[in-house]
Amino acid sequence: MRRGELWRIEYFSCQRIYNILRDGGHTRGRVDDDVAGLHRAE
Repeated sequence: MRRGELWRIEYFSCQRIYNILRDGGHTRGRVDDDVAGLHRAE
């Protein structure tokens, strides 16, 4: 994978987490799942 593609994936992952956080606490479990998934991917 090219570095530009990796950057784009990380950017959209961060955007998704930000949007979920902004939406409110009822989506908290999804945020935790996404963060855990990002840490596993690293």
